[in-house]
Amino acid sequence: MPAATEHWTPAPVARGLTTSVLGSLGLAALDLAVLAHHEVEVSLWPPIFGACAALCWVGTLPLGVLGAWLCGKPAGARLVQALARPHARVVAWVLGSAVALGLLALNTLFFARLYLSLHLLLTLALLVWVSALLVLLLPQWRAPSRFAILAFFSLWLVGGAWGVTLIATRPPLRHSALDQTTTTAHALLVLRTLTGALRPEQPVGADPIVGDLAPQQLPRPRGDHAGKHFLLLTVDALRHDRDLSVYARLGSSGLRFAHAYAPSCWTLHSMGATLTSRLPSQLHFTPTSVTPDLRFIERSARVLIENPLAKRGITPTPIRDETPTLTGLLRAAGYQTFTVAPYVFYLPEAGLTREFEVVDADVIRAGGGTGLDGMGQVTLSLTDRALSLLDGRDEARPFFLWLHYMEPHAPYEAHGDVAANAPAEVRYDSELRHVDGEIGRLLDGMQQRGLLAQSIIALHADHGEEFGDHGGAFHGTTVYEEIIRVPFVLHVPAVKARSEPGPVSLIDLAPTVLDLLGVASSTPMVGRSLAPLLRGESLEPRPVVAECQRFGRDKVARIEWPRKLIVDRAVGTAEIYDLVADPAERRNLAR
Repeated sequence: MPAATEHWTPAPVARGLTTSVLGSLGLAALDLAVLAHHEVEVSLWPPIFGACAALCWVGTLPLGVLGAWLCGKPAGARLVQALARPHARVVAWVLGSAVALGLLALNTLFFARLYLSLHLLLTLALLVWVSALLVLLLPQWRAPSRFAILAFFSLWLVGGAWGVTLIATRPPLRHSALDQTTTTAHALLVLRTLTGALRPEQPVGADPIVGDLAPQQLPRPRGDHAGKHFLLLTVDALRHDRDLSVYARLGSSGLRFAHAYAPSCWTLHSMGATLTSRLPSQLHFTPTSVTPDLRFIERSARVLIENPLAKRGITPTPIRDETPTLTGLLRAAGYQTFTVAPYVFYLPEAGLTREFEVVDADVIRAGGGTGLDGMGQVTLSLTDRALSLLDGRDEARPFFLWLHYMEPHAPYEAHGDVAANAPAEVRYDSELRHVDGEIGRLLDGMQQRGLLAQSIIALHADHGEEFGDHGGAFHGTTVYEEIIRVPFVLHVPAVKARSEPGPVSLIDLAPTVLDLLGVASSTPMVGRSLAPLLRGESLEPRPVVAECQRFGRDKVARIEWPRKLIVDRAVGTAEIYDLVADPAERRNLAR
């Protein structure tokens, strides 16, 4: 072992360069394996490999050089001497590899595509750890000449520029790297933020995708079911391919839509758009955070950091949006409007429930009590509180009651005989069975009170949930079918049951309800009434649009059955799928 030195000699520099190369190539190989695992086309594997290595090099090079330089310090030299013993080296490799694999698993599997800031921290931690392992545990090299160091550095710099250029100029490659990998994807996002190099020369704006879906004045309502009550039941993260018993019960009279789509990939955007019959991009969402005493603080979009470890992070809310909602229109027409807030961002101050006459938020306002979980969600029964509201209502007025069941949202709790450590999808299904029972209990309670036969009921999800369908988990990052296609049942008493193939959008709900109840509106809306379908009439086919703006992404999907176009506005990539021939969206026809 060479003596410790306070000078930056060529040997540590060469060692840093070499460890950087090995570390970045290793991480590039991992990203390439991820692409292959998810059946992404990898016929361009040399440029993928080069680009991954180049972008990883950006992080590992300075870290490797810094680590090698520190090894030249007395403390670093003593550590290297301690690790020179064979047994110590084996133990260090085993423990170090376990930590690296753990960081990689968190980054790639558990938080797939979510929480950009967390991904960056995990990626940085992984790069530091890999560089440290290589610097400390690889054998010593003889000091090369300064010319060799300069030549090596120049070649690697050229290779890095080549890899980045390939990423920037090949949209399919850029899309695959951004959507499926972790290290490369987040290096690309940082590069885009700092330089704008990956943005399209002519960014795809909203006009070509949603320009023909501008708000329009609604026609005069028919009012075939004027005076009826309206019950809106929404279930968080409910996939379209899951079947609940209440579907059959509600679908016995009215419409069940086979291809219904949420307007967004996450809750507040989706429900804000549903209640206003506007697309999320046509509404105003302000980044806000919530203090422990439930005060909402507006934040700058520049500091919008999603932190999954915080009980109440920063979330875009319609706190300043003044677009009239279905709630306000029904309230103005004499309806008693009430809801139970199941989540801190459903408080009236956040904007989404601002026009409700009654918002039952006692559990949330208790602040830090047993009624809230770590994410600020209500854990007590919404059904019991809803039945209490119905018992205390003004019987002289029709009502609009909205209940949003949060249970299927992650983290998934186990119900019944399902083990607490069961796989995520098993626990998710147990959550759905629990919600199914709760909705059934609510319908039974309404029937006992003589309200069921006098109520129009809509049941749908705010969005779906992913369980590895396209390499990710949870929701909020894509507009694939498992996320934006949702169940939608419209129960109208004494109307013949009918299944509608669609496609339809949840932004059609508000115009439909207003039409059925005979409530006129001067507020322009994007959606259209589906009430003619209840009368056995047909509707002209119409495009359906869904948007996803969160976690550093800006995606939009346009469905003109059976074709579906997905555009990533941030980086200019496009996908086209035939939903009849390829319902799982595996063959991108845009290539």
